[in-house]
Amino acid sequence: MAVNQIHVDHIRRYLDAKLGPHIGLDDVAHFPEPRRDESRRSRSLAALAVQYLTECSETDAAMSVIDGQDDNGIDAIAFDIDAAHLYLVQAKWSEQGKASLTLDAAAKLNEGLRLITEHRHEVFNSRYQELREFVESVVNEPRFKVTVAFVLMGDSNIDAKAARPIADTVAELNAVHDCARISFLRLPDIHRLVVDGIHSRPVDLKIRMENSARVDHPHLAYYGCASADEIATWYGEHGDRLFDKNLRDALPGSAVNAGIQRTLDSEPENFWYFNNGITVLCNKIERSGHGALRNSGPADLLLEGASVVNGAQTVSTIWKAVQANPENAGTAMVWIRAIQLEDDRFAERVTETNNTQNAVDLRDFAAQDQTQRRLRDDFKSLELNYIIKRGDHRDLDPEKGFTIEDATIALAAGARDTDIVVDAHLDPNKLWQREDGGRYNQLFPSRIKEIRIWRTVRLYRLASRRIEERKANLEKRGRGFATNLGYLVIHVALRALLDERIENPDKNWERDVLPRVRDTTDRALDFMIDEADREYGNYFPASLANNYQKCRDLARAASAYLSTDAPAPVLPAEYLGNVAKPKNENAVRTIYSYEAIEPGTRLDFRARSDREAKLLNHWLSADPTRRFATWEHAKSKALKWEYDGQTYAATGLVDKIWFEATGKKRSAVQGTLYWFVAERGSLVDIADQIRKDLDNS
Repeated sequence: MAVNQIHVDHIRRYLDAKLGPHIGLDDVAHFPEPRRDESRRSRSLAALAVQYLTECSETDAAMSVIDGQDDNGIDAIAFDIDAAHLYLVQAKWSEQGKASLTLDAAAKLNEGLRLITEHRHEVFNSRYQELREFVESVVNEPRFKVTVAFVLMGDSNIDAKAARPIADTVAELNAVHDCARISFLRLPDIHRLVVDGIHSRPVDLKIRMENSARVDHPHLAYYGCASADEIATWYGEHGDRLFDKNLRDALPGSAVNAGIQRTLDSEPENFWYFNNGITVLCNKIERSGHGALRNSGPADLLLEGASVVNGAQTVSTIWKAVQANPENAGTAMVWIRAIQLEDDRFAERVTETNNTQNAVDLRDFAAQDQTQRRLRDDFKSLELNYIIKRGDHRDLDPEKGFTIEDATIALAAGARDTDIVVDAHLDPNKLWQREDGGRYNQLFPSRIKEIRIWRTVRLYRLASRRIEERKANLEKRGRGFATNLGYLVIHVALRALLDERIENPDKNWERDVLPRVRDTTDRALDFMIDEADREYGNYFPASLANNYQKCRDLARAASAYLSTDAPAPVLPAEYLGNVAKPKNENAVRTIYSYEAIEPGTRLDFRARSDREAKLLNHWLSADPTRRFATWEHAKSKALKWEYDGQTYAATGLVDKIWFEATGKKRSAVQGTLYWFVAERGSLVDIADQIRKDLDNS
């Protein structure tokens, strides 16, 4: 019997015994027994890959299998919510050990990946729908990562042409930063998993610890220094397996990592002073070599069953820095402690406390900034609570205060530089970075005024709320763009609404600006979806949102559009799902039907952009009655204009005002957005509230 066939037999017996009993076969119950067996083994193979990738149980691995009709080339799908990592598996079983990757199979899985990233979840089967909520939560994360795994019961080389569709898609996703990878598990790899067991062998580390000291009670431990070059060797040999017990893997591209690498490159001699070091837990510590019986001095240690529980980012960044600049970075000394543990519960406590106690990050340093303390005191004059210390915001009324995090995100959204907004989306930690002209100093210059911050926060809250409302009524790529480009839409909307008068306390912000947020956000969103679709139709929404240059181009185009009176683009019907009409249609009729406004109630006209205000204000100010109308209880012509005493439809009156003021006809206007009742909002707002109350009744 050929060696390959022996290995196939080993794998078959393992799959039948370990995973087969957990695999669902209801959809193939009517098949002949040989077909059912083939389906069970193919699905078991997919589950085995999930077990290997995520280290889950056999039961959980089997639940990840979605193979069947409408699986769109994906046999199993798994996820790590905390790490925002998605795993897509395609498995090919062969009794003869001759399975290989085909162009058709790769193209099908590639299409499945595109459907997921475009939020077209409804086209998948019922097994997928049971996992949909979790998949969406992962894909919606800015730090989203995806691994595509092909599991092939064969040992032939991978055909590059067959892999081209998925390889091109992965390259597209990785255009800005690494977030996607392809993994191939062939027969030899699968057999090794079966022989060695799914869960990896323990990691054993060798270390030369300088200036070491030993602690004997209550747990054996050593602490001292090790060279960065040696730490880099650990990661080069073992990768993320070093962090199996850590609360998180290394976080690529973070501001913290950038700071670590900068120190290693430019001043490695100071690294020991600046860095918190590394904590390693292990099953056993053995000391050997010269001076093995001493409790101090240089120590050659073997750490058996080791795991880095604190310092994952330090380790991975050291490896990158040493690869790039070994002469400098490799000379740095790193503070390290190794603890021998037999008590699993104590190991858990060490892991938890190392990642939570005394965890002073860049955000915490901001609380010590004199500018923040000054702002906190200044906000008191506005009777607002500004919380700058972490954990102090319990029971905070959002109408009476906000946190430093709220301020930072809002100021980033309203920044002139679109790159700051993309930074906030990809890695919010960058907003707290100060060195090398970091974002923090740009967002919080020493003379920033408290009124600018509070007004920006209010705009951001309203725009964010509107994006969430719109997302609920969008489908497919429309929803994908709204989800992934929402932060960019808010940025464009805020830039259209913010002006030099933001710091003028005499400007009536509630009357002149806040009512325009809804419409400005809607127009920006509709334009952004339309523009992204036309210019970047082949891009994943998630990939597009991570591309700095394309985000700059989209923001520039959307800002130019908002400066005009051009009507909003009409989105494709498939993006609007089953929503028949926008909620702001027939607002007057809704108000009339429910008698929501008392006859004689006064309404005032409000321009919806600075450009409109400049065109209309001179004419409106010439006679105060031109700005006002009273409510007439009527289905259509419900507004009696104080200026001429005539009744008009809301849109008709806006058209008349526009023509009288400019001498030109106004097109594509929705008049119910221009007329406001004091303390209740526009006619659209009032009608929406009626519908909302009805939905909740």
